[in-house]
Parts: sequence; structure tokens; C-alpha cells
Amino acid sequence: MLIKRLNTWFAGNEIPLRVRLKKSEFCLIAHGQESIQILVHRAKKLSKGDGYLVQLKTFFIGRAFTIKQVADRMGLSKTTSQALILGAIEAGQLKKLTTKRPILYQIVSKSANRAAA
Repeated sequence: MLIKRLNTWFAGNEIPLRVRLKKSEFCLIAHGQESIQILVHRAKKLSKGDGYLVQLKTFFIGRAFTIKQVADRMGLSKTTSQALILGAIEAGQLKKLTTKRPILYQIVSKSANRAAA
């Protein structure tokens, strides 16, 4: 129903686009002289924590960071940042680099995870 309503909205607003669903893929089709087609694959929904982890990896890949830097960059409280980091350490996605304050953390690369296994 949502796709049908979206297509009706596109037509009503004279927007030359249509959405089609085929085999779990959404397809955005342009109608007109210059047709384009964009495939959007459905993915597993991210939990809030997983979304934060994706952001964390995007912001700090390849460099060390502190809890305060995570809080500042991602707009989180220090408590939430600390919980995120501790959870990621337990999952093997982050490692602690130093024990002296400020404590530095780093993202564990996938190749390092495979070598350790």
C-alpha cells in the first residue's frame, strides 16, 4: 500500500518517478526522456547501538580516540559513549590502547579479528 500511495503522490505532483518492488528489491524508475533506474537493496535493520557503532567506525577508523571525543563527535553523553565503547570491546570490535588517563581506544580491523581466530 505504501508503494502504491507513493506512486500516486509522484503522479499527482507530476514527478516523473515510480517505485517498484521486485524480489525484495526496491526499484526507483524515472519516466521521461532521460530514464534512470536506482536499485535499493533492503538490509537488516540496525539497532540503535549498531547504528552508533557504524557511526563510530566512520568517524574514527584508523585512529585512536577517547570517550570524550566520541561523546563530542557523536553528540552523546559521556555515559552513553562509555557504554557504547565497553560493549564494543566485549564484542571484540574495539581495543583499549592505553591504561593511563585519558584512555585511548581503537577500532579492531577485520583482518586482525581473522588472524586472532
